[in-house]
Amino acid sequence: MRNDLLLALFSVVLAGCGASKAAYRTAPSAPQGAPAYVAGNYGYGDSVPSGPMAPPPVVQNVPGVAAGSTGGVTYHAESVEVASVTKKNTSSDVDDDGVADSGGGGGQQPPPSPKPAEAGQQKDMLDIEANMSVEVEKVHDAAAKLRDFVKKHAGQTINDVVTDDRGRVSANFTIRVPSGDAGTFLDEIGGLGTVRARNIVARDITKQFHDAKIYLRNLHVSLKRYEEILAKANSVTEILQIENEMRRIRSEIDRVKGDMAFMKDRAARATIHVSLFTTSPDELNPTYNPKAKLHPGIRVGWLGDFFRGEGGDTGFYGFGLSLHFDRNWTIDVEGYRRITTPGSGLDAFLLTAGGDLYSDFLGGGKRRFLNPYFGFRMGYARTLGLNDFAAGVTLGLEIYKSKMVMLDLTGRALALVGNKDVGAHMAASSALTFHVAF
Repeated sequence: MRNDLLLALFSVVLAGCGASKAAYRTAPSAPQGAPAYVAGNYGYGDSVPSGPMAPPPVVQNVPGVAAGSTGGVTYHAESVEVASVTKKNTSSDVDDDGVADSGGGGGQQPPPSPKPAEAGQQKDMLDIEANMSVEVEKVHDAAAKLRDFVKKHAGQTINDVVTDDRGRVSANFTIRVPSGDAGTFLDEIGGLGTVRARNIVARDITKQFHDAKIYLRNLHVSLKRYEEILAKANSVTEILQIENEMRRIRSEIDRVKGDMAFMKDRAARATIHVSLFTTSPDELNPTYNPKAKLHPGIRVGWLGDFFRGEGGDTGFYGFGLSLHFDRNWTIDVEGYRRITTPGSGLDAFLLTAGGDLYSDFLGGGKRRFLNPYFGFRMGYARTLGLNDFAAGVTLGLEIYKSKMVMLDLTGRALALVGNKDVGAHMAASSALTFHVAF
């Protein structure tokens, strides 16, 4: 009894195989000449002659049972076309990706031939890829505009490389934009400069996608047939053979779905390769733009020495030199003469170093005029023959600043400590400093 049921079931399967081949020959497809779908290559494998796709491989006989004998079992489920199953599993029950509805049994009615109007309703799928080489006046400016174009068209930059080889500037981009905007986007790129090369290829992948959809439908029907056969199998050998084929079909389904997703993306978005370059003398031989390493300067100022005990307060005037590396590090050397009853030489000498900071709330030092700053100082001081350690703070104002010169006004308060004869006392100074770039 079991053998009779199996023979009846596989008669139905074999009849479906013939219907699959007939249905595939009559399925609508793209014009002749398009490459056939190759599973696992995302539709871009070696081109093969157009025509019906080769039927899926036939499952081998179950080991230990001779094909064609009373107890023989040969599975041909993978060759069954989706339209050859029951009416419930017709094209209306299959989604756009070719996935069959879970329902359906094992009818053998062949599908009706497609109407010519229906065959022409399928929208063409074009894989657009373009290459453009544009000569521009300034590569960096053109690259910035190109990035703006990508944002404007809701595109995606896959590759963005700008190189500067001793003044020879170039840029290369790989961009993906919606296929409907490809023409406008290419025109905008052409407006960046002079188009030296333009190559656009639109590959029709409609037939490859259509073939993949049919192949996916066949795989789903084959898988369902194997499930039906598995439910009727009794021996361990038959179960293992069928499950092995089901695993292979599921892997093939995943592969085909990946191919179809890739083809959909290629059709939805164009791929554009852009090369920007220049022959402008300004960029090939850029103007030398030196940067100052040091700003030496001269200081003119006043110094007051307070709280000296019995010696009283004393005032000095004098000159000095300033080495300004940047706002974070300066060294000042200053010599002063006493205002009243000056001696034969220097009455006061200061050697200090320190750094200053700009305030972001007060311009951050970016203005040409009036940039305030605050800092600290420490060093050595000698006043009227007394040696002291000096430490204190600086409050300054950049009156004017340019690339070549800078004019500073500074005020400082210093604590002088270390001399046992006088003890701690304090000095205050103000100075005007003129710096030049070096």
